[in-house]
Amino acid sequence: MKKVNQKKSAHYRKKSGSLSTDVTSWEDTTPEYSKTSSQSTNSFMFPGALPEMINDDYLFIGYPNKIVKLISDLPQMSTFELKTKIVSINVTEIHSPYKFWFILSENNFALNSMMNAMQLFYSERETEEIYKMSENHVKVGRVCAALYDYVWHRAVITKDMDDGFFVTVMYIDYGTVSVVQLEDLRLLIGEFGQLPKLTMRGRLALVRPREYEDHWSLDPNNNQTESFFDLVYNKTLNAKLFAFEEEEEIYHLILGEDKIDMAHRNSTINRLITSNGQCEFLIEEFELWPYLDELYPTFDLLESHSFPTYEEWLKTDSDIKSHYYEVKGAKYYSNEYVQRKIKNRTVYGYHSHHSLMDDNVTHSFSSAFELPDESKFTNFFSKFDDN
Repeated sequence: MKKVNQKKSAHYRKKSGSLSTDVTSWEDTTPEYSKTSSQSTNSFMFPGALPEMINDDYLFIGYPNKIVKLISDLPQMSTFELKTKIVSINVTEIHSPYKFWFILSENNFALNSMMNAMQLFYSERETEEIYKMSENHVKVGRVCAALYDYVWHRAVITKDMDDGFFVTVMYIDYGTVSVVQLEDLRLLIGEFGQLPKLTMRGRLALVRPREYEDHWSLDPNNNQTESFFDLVYNKTLNAKLFAFEEEEEIYHLILGEDKIDMAHRNSTINRLITSNGQCEFLIEEFELWPYLDELYPTFDLLESHSFPTYEEWLKTDSDIKSHYYEVKGAKYYSNEYVQRKIKNRTVYGYHSHHSLMDDNVTHSFSSAFELPDESKFTNFFSKFDDN
């Protein structure tokens, strides 16, 4: 676990490292929320994705290795354990207590093995020439290898390229969104497509901004996103599912550092974040939910960089923020969208499925998906050891 956080400490944070952008020029290009659930954007059919994407096989003829073309080509990860047991997780990216990304801790070993192999493979000069992406390869939904802080990671393209030089991607094993140069992208070979997308969408359950506030405060003296970050940074946490939004695949979680914390509400991170009185802890939220700050921005907007990152939002002028909330966010505050979210949420409750003191803490993938053995990566790259 520590190896993941040490190697990827730049991703384990509350703000994304994307290039500075004029937020006044951003457009909300996310598909209308009236689309059917079969078109859930968490299936990574991002804004601008076209059916013709599946007919571009001619672009991938002649490569010595099989190429993974689309995010949908990756295996699906079973979430059965997460929905039925206490699991061990690591928070990898935070926008707010209502919008964060996490991975199952047990997957850190497989992730490390794959990352090590990626560095070896994509650092070869011959590889750079063969698998370098061209503008023709850039499609929304295309999975690729992308640099972040000089380290290769798996990523998915989330927005069409409009200038021929920069591409918006989300790092699928961490949740970070960034704008990268086209020359820093490589085609993803099949060996690195054995793992599913590891990040999942999280929401801290049973908390809300103070009753008279609509949004999480960004005041330096009252910033609950910073408080949440401090509580989860560089830690392996126990997580218990309180509720799940099926269409958008959002997990409402109770978090704690150990099982004793999980057994007592006042010891959970959900409760600790409210200790200074700057936000509220709720016993239940049936009649109150959903709250404004989880309606907008959506995860889809954040993952496609159609809404500013946390770091960019901190620097955004108050008048522009008002424009976002009052104009761009209007459709997400509608009764239609609210009812849609309510319809698609299943509430498990605080003490559901199992005892919170159950010793059977689960951290792993379902048996429906077999983790690739590290030796597979080792054997694949053994030929480089002789060079």
